[in-house]
Amino acid sequence: IASHIQGRPMFGETVSHADLLELLEAGAKISATRLTDTFDWDAYQQRFAGGGQLLFAISPAGRLYVTGPAFDARPAAGWVLIGLYRPQPQGAAAGEDAAAPAGT
Repeated sequence: IASHIQGRPMFGETVSHADLLELLEAGAKISATRLTDTFDWDAYQQRFAGGGQLLFAISPAGRLYVTGPAFDARPAAGWVLIGLYRPQPQGAAAGEDAAAPAGT
């Protein structure tokens, strides 16, 4: 596609369609996690580091953010983070019980 009609990159400068397909083929699932005071942004990043790709973030006010180079928000308690992640072995992540599913 010509550079003058390209939009902003979604999810990251180097994330391609092939990367997302590779995650799916490896058994990755889309998950939504609500951040809390005990399971914050830093804990989220640590838990899912290297296991997939953060796709979207929804603020407590309901604003949807597409992650990528322009995503500069620092999510806090009440935000919902939606990502595509490989399954983790049972009990592999520290603080695993602290993550609140988005529906709670």
